Formats: sequence, C-alpha cells, structure tokens
Amino acid sequence: TGVRMIQDHPWFGVGPERVGPTFMEYLPPDVPKELPQAYYAHLHNTFVHYAAERGLPIVLALLWLFGKVFWDMGRALRRLPPGPSDERFLLHGTIAATIALLIVGMSNVSMGDSEVLGAWLAVVAVGYRATMQLPDEGRSSF
Repeated sequence: TGVRMIQDHPWFGVGPERVGPTFMEYLPPDVPKELPQAYYAHLHNTFVHYAAERGLPIVLALLWLFGKVFWDMGRALRRLPPGPSDERFLLHGTIAATIALLIVGMSNVSMGDSEVLGAWLAVVAVGYRATMQLPDEGRSSF
C-alpha cells in the first residue's frame, strides 16, 4: 500500500496525516476490501511511511541526517586519544542510539512518536556537545 502511495505521489507524498485516511484507496486490487481489525493509520516502516506521507526528498533528507550523525561522531571518535573517556562514551552512545532508531524504524514509525524523536534528538545533541570538547578540527561543520 505504501509503495502504491509513493508511486502515485513521489515528490510530495499524499500529505501530512493523510496516510490513514487514504489507506483504503491504495490497497492492491488483489487484497479484499474487508480488512481485519487493526491499526491502518501508519505503514509500520518509518522510511516507507515518510516517503508515502511527505515524499521521497524527505526520506533522502532523513537518511542524510542519519549519515551526518554517523560521519560526525565517527570523525570525532578518530580524533580522541586512545583509552576510555566520557567523550568516547557519549559518541558511542549517540552512534548506538542512531543505529537502534534505524533498526526499529524498519518495523515501526518510531520517529512519529514525539517521545522517541525527542529522546533521540537529545542524545544527538549530547553527542555533538561531546565533539565540542575536542580541538577545533574535530568539530562538525553542521
């Protein structure tokens, strides 16, 4: 269903909060119109849902954001001196939280929940704050 939405609306999607109301219109023809009692307001995959709701450019921007976090945290880790440190812990934690959000996003629209998104953004902010403890060449150009 999500793929059919994306095919029909690749640039801008079906619109914010429109996946649920338009879900039945995009069911494949071989699926019976009488569906079991379930929740059909989102597509149970962050990336498919965002592409269907907001368009493919938004998914590309989201993937760029994840890539930027990985790049910046990895770059900062390489600049740290060997051995344990608070900065290393925070940078690894940011990478781990981002990986977790990517994995969970494959079966749930976790970034659609403000508490999940807010927690991840707080972790990322702490990771970027840790990069500021490094010499200037370790800081992000974000």
